[in-house]
Amino acid sequence: MNCTEEFQRKNYSGTTLNYAMDDDAGSWWWWTNIIGTLCFGGIGLIGNTICFLVVCRFALPQHSFVQYLRALAIFDFFSLLFECFQSLNSLLVYLFSINILHFRSSIICKIYEYSNHVCILLACWTIVGLTFDRLILLCDPWSKQCPNLSRKICNLQCAKKIIFFLIFLALIINLPHLIYQQWVCRQSGYRFSAAFNAK
Repeated sequence: MNCTEEFQRKNYSGTTLNYAMDDDAGSWWWWTNIIGTLCFGGIGLIGNTICFLVVCRFALPQHSFVQYLRALAIFDFFSLLFECFQSLNSLLVYLFSINILHFRSSIICKIYEYSNHVCILLACWTIVGLTFDRLILLCDPWSKQCPNLSRKICNLQCAKKIIFFLIFLALIINLPHLIYQQWVCRQSGYRFSAAFNAK
């Protein structure tokens, strides 16, 4: 029984069939996306590794921005790593029918997706934390009301607490991805597509 007969037997619409069988793999925009992601992702991975090593070795550890830069380098590294894995997987599936992200266990697949979303959120909010840290320290907006407040807020201990709070918050916010996420790391083929399994 072919794909069309299977969909007709289960009374799926033609639109659902088109969604299930639609694939841009091999088109010029697909190649642009894959090659661009792998190139910029590879450069970003190297850059974040160098940044982390430089900050750990030469920066003054007592400054709050150093802690933010370390955390940002780590979160950016893993965010880019996830993107490179996904692009490499798409490339290998297209060229050699090899799926490196096909996990046999649903929970491993969910943890993979969950970790990906957590890292992306942390990378964004760490930049926000770093920006506010520099704004408060340099502009000192509450200098008249509280003379030494900026020094109390913008220090190493406070930066660590904020980063740990962001990690905790990102883990909580992305819990729906871990609990309710469908198995997206599935085998290739229409029978494993989301459209085929959805009414």
